[in-house]
Amino acid sequence: MKARRGIRLSVGGPVIVGGLRPGMGSPRITGLGGVRIGSGRPTFRISRKGGQYQIMASSRGSAAWGQEKAGPGVTVITCTNRPDSLENILANYLRQIYSPRELVIVVNNDGIDVNEWRRRTEDHSDISILQLGSNHTLGECLNYGVDHARYDYVAKCDDDDYYAPKYLAELMPLFSSTGARIVGKCSMFVYFEGSQTLAIALPGNENIPVSGVAGATMIISKEVFTQVRFNVTNFGEDSLFLQECVAKGIAIFSGDRFNFVCIRGNPDQHTWQVDEAEYLKYCEIVAYTPDYISMITQ
Repeated sequence: MKARRGIRLSVGGPVIVGGLRPGMGSPRITGLGGVRIGSGRPTFRISRKGGQYQIMASSRGSAAWGQEKAGPGVTVITCTNRPDSLENILANYLRQIYSPRELVIVVNNDGIDVNEWRRRTEDHSDISILQLGSNHTLGECLNYGVDHARYDYVAKCDDDDYYAPKYLAELMPLFSSTGARIVGKCSMFVYFEGSQTLAIALPGNENIPVSGVAGATMIISKEVFTQVRFNVTNFGEDSLFLQECVAKGIAIFSGDRFNFVCIRGNPDQHTWQVDEAEYLKYCEIVAYTPDYISMITQ
């Protein structure tokens, strides 16, 4: 379930404090300590060695290791009001190579039979199906999911995007290598199904401290929720959350653009109504292709 997102604060998810305009270049970038980052940006390199991912921060002189099959636990939270969303939610979660993890689905639609969904997932002890009535906001659903999270990190995932197998494995090590308390993606791939256009939204904002990331890519240290909660709203709950985090000095770090795609299907199915031409003002076109998965996966 995508929140309604305004173009002033967000381009399909990347939430930038201070707003965006076509042609304005990179959004405002702030360092982990709240200091503006100039040309001396820290550079990070992700490489694989012995079944592990190594993130080297050349300007910090430090390294951190993230393992494919062991690491701090993460709770994936997906809120949905779409009756046909379960298959995609499960596919995104089950293809992840990272562990330990769990999935909490918060159903925000009184018309969905959650008992049927529970029957379909009963063989997976790491998957929970919760329900809040249709009268509850997306922000309330997210907070409800957080309150039921077992692990120390929470990954907010949308119900209709694509998350590649290494999505969690690439982002989770950034907590230890950067000291950030929120990680995600500012630059990201976007795929327009109608025209089969693959593009990069907000290019040039990878592997750096930032003031915001795409709401669908946020992974948050659970201790953050002792300071900031999602606003009780259906509009911009992720951007408001990140603005409050920035105001409290909570460090946010953007990884690279790979292993995630924001899927833009029929605009009538999105609560954020922006046409393709307007959206593309904030993007670099990569390719016209029916096969976006091979191009975004690393």
